Amino acid sequence: MSVKTNTLYKDSFNYGSVFMVIFIIGVFALTIYFQGNKNILTRIICDIGKKSFGIYVSHTIFIQIIRKFFPIDGIVSRITAFVIVLILSYGFSVCMGKNKLLRIPPTASAMGGW
Repeated sequence: MSVKTNTLYKDSFNYGSVFMVIFIIGVFALTIYFQGNKNILTRIICDIGKKSFGIYVSHTIFIQIIRKFFPIDGIVSRITAFVIVLILSYGFSVCMGKNKLLRIPPTASAMGGW
């Protein structure tokens, strides 16, 4: 929903649309290539993937902070806001991962099963 005009975005931006499903499948297909590759870009993408839950949980906080101080009008400001939110959320996730009280415990499968 657009805060500025109080209207919904076009159908292609809604999560339930066919276009969004195709986009998500396309992103997944592109990331399969990175599984065996160990260059710097692959390591960055894999590290972001490992911290994706922390990024997901914290990104809305940073979006609200950015919206409060900077207008997000056009495509350039949206891309800039996306990059800033990703960097801040990633940094927040790294800091929380170093805190022993807030760190998410490993799952049973990560510890070798039951």
